[in-house]
Amino acid sequence: MLLVSCSRSFKKSFTYVEPMGKIEGISHEIYKYDNMMLRGGDILSHSGALKLKYLGVDTVFSVTPTGLERKVCKDHNLKLIELPYEKEGVPPSVLKTFLESVQNDDRIKHVHCHSAKTEMEL
Repeated sequence: MLLVSCSRSFKKSFTYVEPMGKIEGISHEIYKYDNMMLRGGDILSHSGALKLKYLGVDTVFSVTPTGLERKVCKDHNLKLIELPYEKEGVPPSVLKTFLESVQNDDRIKHVHCHSAKTEMEL
């Protein structure tokens, strides 16, 4: 499963998005796109990381991870992959890393940018 938090435009490509509500320790509400993708916000605490683990998330993709998020991911064995985002958009090498990770791994993912407030085209 993939958890996406920064792409409001990405939401338009799905026919149904199920609201899952606000989760303690995650900066924004969680939405389920399908059985492999969720959308949410920054991991703010250990309780947020534990809830993601409960939902089956094992990898976090972050455009703007904080020091706290790095620590929490490490403490809870959540693999953190940083995806730098430039003013011009997503660099091809970063997009390639993201797509390969998603296509070659059927485990649940969490992807987000800074507080789920900016748009990201994937």
